Amino acid sequence: MPNIAPIGSLLKTPGQPRKAGKVTKPGRDEKHLALIRQLPCIKCGKGPSDAAHVRKASAEHGKAPGIMKPDDKWALPLCHEHHMEQHSQGENEFWARLGIDPIALCLKLKAAGSIEKMRAALTSNKS
Repeated sequence: MPNIAPIGSLLKTPGQPRKAGKVTKPGRDEKHLALIRQLPCIKCGKGPSDAAHVRKASAEHGKAPGIMKPDDKWALPLCHEHHMEQHSQGENEFWARLGIDPIALCLKLKAAGSIEKMRAALTSNKS
């Protein structure tokens, strides 16, 4: 008789209990998104902001193109109106009209780490 594994046994790691609680997907950072939402919209300066994910690729920064939502480090503050504009207008055109490098700004905000430093990064980006 052949050695056949029980049904479902290949789907589980033997002896490993399941972790309780919420499963976090790779690239998700709720703390960072909460900080982004506290910042003013980078287009009009109003709040509250949505955490608008930048889908634009950048080989220079190791950001691959993708259909799915990118990691949360690639999020910028946009009010709801301008977030919808970002999606409907097309990203390249939206960021070009805004006159910013969204990838570089995402990296600045992620590196800042605190709301005060993030606000300073947005202010320095306008000059």
